[in-house]
Amino acid sequence: MAAAADLRDELNCSVCLDIYTDPVMLQCGHNFCLSCIKSVVASQGNAGAYTCPECRVKFKGRPAVYRNRKLSNIAGYFHSSQAEQYDSWIMCSYCHSPVPAVKTCLQCEASLCESHLKKHTRSPEHILFEPTTSLDSRKCPIHKELLKYYCLEHDTCICTSCCLVGEHRGHQVERLNETSEKTKAKLASILSKMTAGREEVVKNIQTLTEQMRDIQERSARVADRITAFFGDLREHLQRIESQIQLERSLHQDEALRHISKLIQQLEKKKADLCENMRHLEEVCIATDPLTVLREGQLTCHEEDVDDQKQDVEILSAGDMDDTAISITLQRNLHNLTDIISALKTKRGFSAYEETDVLFDVGTAGNHISVSDNLKTAFYCVQSQSRPCSANRFTSNQILSTRSFDGGQHYWEVESSQSRGWSVGVAYPSLKRRGIDACLGLNEKSWCVCVSGKDLSAMFNSSTNTIDRHFQNGPIGIYLDYDAGLLSFYKVHFPIRHLHTFTATFTEPLCAAFFIDKDERITITSS
Repeated sequence: MAAAADLRDELNCSVCLDIYTDPVMLQCGHNFCLSCIKSVVASQGNAGAYTCPECRVKFKGRPAVYRNRKLSNIAGYFHSSQAEQYDSWIMCSYCHSPVPAVKTCLQCEASLCESHLKKHTRSPEHILFEPTTSLDSRKCPIHKELLKYYCLEHDTCICTSCCLVGEHRGHQVERLNETSEKTKAKLASILSKMTAGREEVVKNIQTLTEQMRDIQERSARVADRITAFFGDLREHLQRIESQIQLERSLHQDEALRHISKLIQQLEKKKADLCENMRHLEEVCIATDPLTVLREGQLTCHEEDVDDQKQDVEILSAGDMDDTAISITLQRNLHNLTDIISALKTKRGFSAYEETDVLFDVGTAGNHISVSDNLKTAFYCVQSQSRPCSANRFTSNQILSTRSFDGGQHYWEVESSQSRGWSVGVAYPSLKRRGIDACLGLNEKSWCVCVSGKDLSAMFNSSTNTIDRHFQNGPIGIYLDYDAGLLSFYKVHFPIRHLHTFTATFTEPLCAAFFIDKDERITITSS
């Protein structure tokens, strides 16, 4: 603001002391309004001497003036902004020239500048407030008097006539300033609460910001661990590949060495045959019958023996032993699960056991049918008429054959529809009949359940809604018994965390299932 004021002073003509209008410049470099310099030059012409009104430099004749276009543009900008300012200002009612008002008096219905405000009466009737031209809003629309009171029965501002003869006669009223002070006190209390609320919001924002930063940092660390894990895995797989490739090379070398030896033997045999062929050719052209018979019979007998030997040698030449390579590959891959588990532990990932969970027919309600491989259970209308036992549920529930009393375990289930089912864990001591036997309605079972499209987490009759538009899909269940964690995931890509229970488990846990009508649950492999 100070810089703007200083700039405005530089734009004042030294003759009229106002912002330049059509500024022109003399030869000495000083600027003046065109009308101002014309007036000065005209008056100096009568005296016959021309000087600059500012620096008093003398000119030999009537001075030439030059239009200053840049200064004219700048001055024009200030003229327009000043006009806008004047339009928005409320002027003093008593000043002859435009002077901004600082207060408006309701009693006098006049606006006052600083000078006239000092002379104005200070009596209580003369209420001062911020400058305004709209006084009608502060007057009674009926009696056209100033609003001075507040009707507590109708919660509205009224004038004196309204209190004495108007429709608010006899009502409980207060002076405006009294009601205003009470309202201010209420507003101060509300403001105090808002301030505390804002501070709480700011604190929560800071907490969430820190959580975001923490998540980003943890994600970066996890990314590094993932890269390191797969680097370790690639290194190990490369070692396995190198080992198997070495064994393949050894088998190849052995087979080729054996074949090379046979080839050498055959090359020798070839040379012997050539020698024998030459001998036989000589026998064939011999004219002595005795010589032909003696040499020919001996050669024929040796040829029969050689044919048998050659057949045996060719058949035993050997081949690349793929079976041996397969055995080596299988032995290495058989240990790969343990190796991956060790690498996961090394890099800080959970090395849980992928658990083989089977349905326990001995606990199944009579409207639950179980497949032969004990991996699928489904509702059936016709009762299975199984014998009653202390372990059998009377409702459509079933437990797993295996229980867990420690360690980390993981299994996946998939339902045929999203109408009604529950999956989770339960103590084997869970009741088998009555409302207390239902999963999630007691202290002995934890589950997620689906009813229609609603997915909820339940424990001890407490329900936490997870998703009101759940789309059916495989559910992964992760149990860390020792840490007291039971987590559920939707394992379609990308994997989505659904809910985690935390508890101190005091008994072994079984996988637990509820299967409603027309439903089917299958324990799958990840």
